Amino acid sequence: NDEIRLINGTSRCCGRVEIQHKGQWGTVCDDNWDMDDAEVVCRQMGCGRAVSAHHSAHFGQGSDPTWLDDVGCNGTENYLTQCSHPGFGVEDCGHGEDAGVVCSNVLQSPTFTQISPHSAVSPGEAVQFRCTSHNSTCISASFRLYRNGQSIKTQTAESSTTFNLTVESSHQGLYQYSCDYSCQGSRSITSPRSSSIDITVVNLPAPRISLSHTKEATWGEKVDITCSVETQFTGGSFTLIQSTGSFRETKSGTSVIFSLPKVDFVHAGSYYCQYQTSVSSRDFRSPQSSFYRGSIESILSSCITAWFGNCTASDRKSLQRVVRTAEKIISVSLPTVMDIYTTRCIRKATSIVKPALICEKHKEPVADLPILVFCGKCQSSSTMLTSNDEIRLINSTSRCCGRVEIQHNGQWGTVCDDDWDMDDAEVVCRQMGCGRAVSAPQSARFGQGSDPIWLDDVGCRGTENYLTQCSHRGFREHNCGHGEDAGVVCFSKLSNHTKEATWGEKVDITCSVETQFTGGSFTLTQRSGSFRETKSGTSVTFSLPKVDFVHAGSYYCQYQTRVSSRDFRSPQSSSVQFSVVVNLPAPRISLSHTKEATWGEKVDITCSVETQFTGGSFTLTQRSGSFRETKSGTSVIFSLPQVDFVHAGSYYCQYQTSVSSRDFRSPQSSSVQFSVVVNLLQPNIYLITPEGRFHQQIQGSEVTRGYSFSVICSTTPQYPGGFFHLKFSGFKTRTQSAVNHSATFFFPEADYVHQGNYSCVYEVALSSRTFSSPPTELLEVTVKAVCH
Repeated sequence: NDEIRLINGTSRCCGRVEIQHKGQWGTVCDDNWDMDDAEVVCRQMGCGRAVSAHHSAHFGQGSDPTWLDDVGCNGTENYLTQCSHPGFGVEDCGHGEDAGVVCSNVLQSPTFTQISPHSAVSPGEAVQFRCTSHNSTCISASFRLYRNGQSIKTQTAESSTTFNLTVESSHQGLYQYSCDYSCQGSRSITSPRSSSIDITVVNLPAPRISLSHTKEATWGEKVDITCSVETQFTGGSFTLIQSTGSFRETKSGTSVIFSLPKVDFVHAGSYYCQYQTSVSSRDFRSPQSSFYRGSIESILSSCITAWFGNCTASDRKSLQRVVRTAEKIISVSLPTVMDIYTTRCIRKATSIVKPALICEKHKEPVADLPILVFCGKCQSSSTMLTSNDEIRLINSTSRCCGRVEIQHNGQWGTVCDDDWDMDDAEVVCRQMGCGRAVSAPQSARFGQGSDPIWLDDVGCRGTENYLTQCSHRGFREHNCGHGEDAGVVCFSKLSNHTKEATWGEKVDITCSVETQFTGGSFTLTQRSGSFRETKSGTSVTFSLPKVDFVHAGSYYCQYQTRVSSRDFRSPQSSSVQFSVVVNLPAPRISLSHTKEATWGEKVDITCSVETQFTGGSFTLTQRSGSFRETKSGTSVIFSLPQVDFVHAGSYYCQYQTSVSSRDFRSPQSSSVQFSVVVNLLQPNIYLITPEGRFHQQIQGSEVTRGYSFSVICSTTPQYPGGFFHLKFSGFKTRTQSAVNHSATFFFPEADYVHQGNYSCVYEVALSSRTFSSPPTELLEVTVKAVCH
């Protein structure tokens, strides 16, 4: 089949169509050119699906010849020349009609950058990202921004767009942002997702504050004030501030105690605390805690219950005057009556009693404090410094579902269900840290409690942090029995899983809900994939026995059940997300030698790895040299048969394998290192006299004056060739090539000048380097005279 190519575009998968026929490249005319023809071109090029079929020399005019015209493909052919056409060179076109194609593989992952300066932000701040494609000359793009894998914004641009976001007040913790883009041609295609950018949202909650005393503090005794906050952003500190005085102190921690060792009158008053911490080199502050100004609001609400039975404007004004007078007495700013106490008219007041307000000096000399009398109850201002009452949900399957009980004055009691609704339940769930409210059951759905009944006619707006901040008749003011005990069911939740799962392992996702409406089922759904499964029960586990890459992504669950022949569904749970990874361990590497290898000998380097992902290969690489070799297996030996100096240095190995058509590489192993050395042995030296006798003794070898003698140098065979240098009294005198690893130095006539110490040194050149042996031991030669 004739070859084909796409040229003059941004990649090999985008451009003017040209085919090679009889050794010559030529163009294709655009008569009847459509998506079926383009589909065949993309298939033949191995470039995926066709995106668009271009006419009128969209990618520029080619040159003669025009090989094909009136091409008619049905879209299933493997080669363009298999489609119908009049014949090669049969055409009535000019190069202004040259056909073009854009294929889907032209898309690359976009470049994703953060423009705004901070990686840690707080609600209300602006965050900016830029997403840039690399294919602007082919097609325009529709860009999408993702947060934690979910698309949150779409913008259309040619090649680059900027996303502007404002951090929402509900956001908290780490968010991962990424982008992709879709190219709009005759067929829409989407690029791979970009790399992600992490943004941390620091949304600090208002701290809690509590006091070690509930009544008067005696002058000179110790008072502790505790500040605490539940936050993932630890490492910060609290500052405790006296609202109407000079006290201010800072301590580190998320739960700290500020101590006033010996309280004086200057310490009396209102306190609040604030938490501050640093995240990614930025400083953040929480809202101020509530003021420690006592339970004056609870005392007032008791009076309001009796006094505001008719909810008249005149009564509200009267009570407002009472509150303002109380503020002056105790030097504490109180919320307005309109904001707190009149959101709901109290319908069950049994009597109309106007409160009396009396201000007088305490009769005891120690505590010179004002006294407030509301509804006939005498309370000093110091007793108003009490913490919010505790709360619990009991008589059910978990702490987030059950009968509502509060602890007041050290005693647990129930709440009446008169006017009990979802706003009230919302506050209970918030105070319990149990998420959102699902239902507000009445009529002792979770069983009857025991006395006392602390609250009745509770009227929450749904925004309060504590149930006792809501309007009510007053503690123990009620007309209920325990058959009217109120209950609450808080939101369902999805169990967490780690963010990464290894390919092939088992992943379990558990969905559970706390509800009285049993007999239903859960559906687990993958947000961006095809997984969807349903199981019966109020706590079920969905198993993915061997996760693959298609299982990665975000999941949520939803509970559905049938009550009185009607079907009901819960809200969707929050999401859990995991990615599927192939974690290859770092390989092990070992050397057959110690750190030195002798020139010319064999060196083996072994690479091995313990992994379930077999079928891969190792690559051994020399860090500072050119050696690089690959072998298949999970334990392989790389051999260097005859090491030279170029082999010396540091080596590491890396394991690579393919899993589900994706390639993965392990981390690099640690390094092994060796040097290549040449260690020459010490040569031998001896003397030969004319009689043919060998004189191998080092000391006292004698020769006769006037006769010849020879000094022979030899060495154990290590390397071929080389030279021997003969030294006389420490000076090199003669050099000869080594023959069979020895050399003979001949002296034809001995004289006294030849008397002295001889030694020899062996020298050899290897890989352009010269090496010398240690010198032999000294051969002492004595010349003796001839006696006639």
